[in-house]
Amino acid sequence: MTKLKDWQALGYLRTTEVTRGRDGKSAHPHFHCLLMVKASYFGRNYISQAEWVELWKKSLRVDYNPILDVQALKTESSLVGLLAEIIKYQCKPNDLVLSDRDWFLELTRQLHRTKAIAFGGIFKEYFRELETRFLMKRCLVR
Repeated sequence: MTKLKDWQALGYLRTTEVTRGRDGKSAHPHFHCLLMVKASYFGRNYISQAEWVELWKKSLRVDYNPILDVQALKTESSLVGLLAEIIKYQCKPNDLVLSDRDWFLELTRQLHRTKAIAFGGIFKEYFRELETRFLMKRCLVR
């Protein structure tokens, strides 16, 4: 999707969450994304829910309409808090209970060779900076 001309995000964070499917046996992987856009996005550059669905459909190369929930976030929210909120979505602890071997195998099959967390745009640089600070701090503590 980031390669489409309609892509307007200055930065993004995408995580993959996996929950149990409605049948209790299948795994249901889906994305949680945080996009940082210019303030002008909410004016003439606004993308409607229907347009987002079409963009995802085109990007995924599927013949169904993906389910999306797009929301604007409060500007006073801290960036670190927002990022932490998105990153926490990986897998529900109750779904990791290994008593259901079939489901665990399905989860493993669907997650094989996937990237659970991806950064792009200005978030890439932001996290590179955080990582550098963290590593420097660890070196000083030792």
